[in-house]
Amino acid sequence: DKQFYYCLPSIIHKASNRQQYPQDINNIKSEMLIAHIDARYDMWQRSPWTYSVCFDDFCEYILPYRLKNEPLEYIGGLYYKGVQIDSIYQPMQNHSIPLAEYVSYVRTKLHRLSSKSKSLPVDNDELNCISGAYFDIILLRSVGIPAAVDYVPHWSKTDNRHYWYTVINPNMSLNTSDIASRTYAKVYRRTYSRNLIPETENTNFYVPEFFKDPFNLDVTQLYARTKNVNIDLNILTGNSPYAYLNIFNGGQWHPVAFANIKRKKAVFEKVGVDNVYLPTYYASKSDEFQNADFPFILQADGNIIRLEPDYINTQAMELTRKYHIGYFKLERDNSMEG
Repeated sequence: DKQFYYCLPSIIHKASNRQQYPQDINNIKSEMLIAHIDARYDMWQRSPWTYSVCFDDFCEYILPYRLKNEPLEYIGGLYYKGVQIDSIYQPMQNHSIPLAEYVSYVRTKLHRLSSKSKSLPVDNDELNCISGAYFDIILLRSVGIPAAVDYVPHWSKTDNRHYWYTVINPNMSLNTSDIASRTYAKVYRRTYSRNLIPETENTNFYVPEFFKDPFNLDVTQLYARTKNVNIDLNILTGNSPYAYLNIFNGGQWHPVAFANIKRKKAVFEKVGVDNVYLPTYYASKSDEFQNADFPFILQADGNIIRLEPDYINTQAMELTRKYHIGYFKLERDNSMEG
């Protein structure tokens, strides 16, 4: 239960702000790690969906012994003591139901079991999307289902962000009902293995905290139509090594992608279409960004429309609302009484 508790956003935030991070290699006990590996491998071999989970996916999405900043403890077996693993697997033994339906069955059963646990610090019905996603990952991996947390760091056409779980299986759709109708700029997946990040050692330029984290894998192409974008950085000055693409969210611009700068150009890969982006850079160690060019619209066909202001040919406009009326706004409005 400690594993889930330490994955709550408030606990993650506290842990991420510590001055020093204890290294697992100096603290983990070999007995715990061996027991964890043996239990997860046994589940992988016994589970009815073994045929669809390759070894690399097993290592990335079932085997890891931790998710975030939770304490080191044995978590190899089923999350709930006294539950027979075969009772969880039984509906899939003869592939009698689709995987998506089975995952729903497992989540419902394990959530019901968790509600009976007196040691959980919160009611899982009251979790926000971040805590709920990590909670689901703990449940699913505990019975050998390969799963990961995917998330949008910043929505492109509304405020806030969103996290959700996804099952790693080619026969199961990624898009769940709460995310299928959205427009994406960038979607990332939390991984155990490391991914490419900007160079932070021996540099004289600021790198946003988000891009110092090597455990974010860009999976935007799995959720949205994307294009590789070649940007001319027309108002770039200095020799900053990286450019960033920003999304406007919550009243300010937020970086969601980075690329190397070469000859005042940058190529951003897998960028979600039908969004407005602002290319920026950092001229020093200060966290105040500089515009590298004007904002632009990335159209569905990959065409770029630069939003360069025309101070001579002005026009009068009346803005009636700040954001578009999206699916969720209409759905909530229709559900209101009165």
